[in-house]
Parts: sequence; structure tokens; C-alpha cells
Amino acid sequence: MELIDSGGASEPPSNAGPLAVDAVLLTLAAAGVPAAWRGVRRAADWARARGDRPWRTGSVRLLPYAVPPLLLATLHEVIGWLFGGRDVAWFQVPYLFTSFWAALVAVTLACAVVVSARVVRLLTSSPASYRQAAEPPPESDAHP
Repeated sequence: MELIDSGGASEPPSNAGPLAVDAVLLTLAAAGVPAAWRGVRRAADWARARGDRPWRTGSVRLLPYAVPPLLLATLHEVIGWLFGGRDVAWFQVPYLFTSFWAALVAVTLACAVVVSARVVRLLTSSPASYRQAAEPPPESDAHP
């Protein structure tokens, strides 16, 4: 329309905004790797600090690590809601939002590694309360 009215074409839009967002997201994803490494290295100290407390307190402290995996699993529904209720398949999300999806996958893997290391340390170096909570109760031979 502008070409017809003024006789000249406008300049194409700049891609600087999306490129900056992609750079920030991928930088945050890369920052998750050293943070996960630190979390794994400090898992023994974390387990020792919670060794005298009931197993529920350690479990509650691990709950925030469940947010990225839950978001990754339901990301297609969140994006569908943001797109006005349209159906978005899970496999479309990496295509539509590649940088965000890659960052979320990296953070999810980092959370899984840190939680696994902490749980292993809790079960191997903590008092019997953690080990008993992880083991199934013994079955009795008495039948009613």
C-alpha cells in the first residue's frame, strides 16, 4: 500500500529483537550447565544438612525442581492458550519456539541431574528415616 501511495517501499523490519531474545535464552540455557554441576557437587553437603530432619522436609525442598519438567510436558497447552485456545501439538513447539524450547530442555535436564544426585546422597548418607521411607514395608506371613 505504501509503495502505491508514496512511490517508495519502506525498509524491511529489523530482526534484532528476536535475535537478542534467542541469544539471551540460549545464554541462560548454557548457564544451567555450570549451575547443575555445582548442584551435583554440593549434593553431599545438601544431604548432610537435611540428615537430622524428617524425609518430608527434604522432599519439599526438591519440589521447585519439578517446575521445568512440568512446564516442558505441558508447554503445548500453554502455547495453545496463549494463541487464543488453538490446538498446538507438542511436536510443533520446538519448531515455533526453538530457542525457548532448547533452553527449557536444558534446564529440565539440569533439574533432573541435580534431583537425582541429591536423592542418591540422601538415601546413602542419611539416617535410617530416609532409607525407611524409600523402602517398601516388609510383608507379613499372616493371612486374615
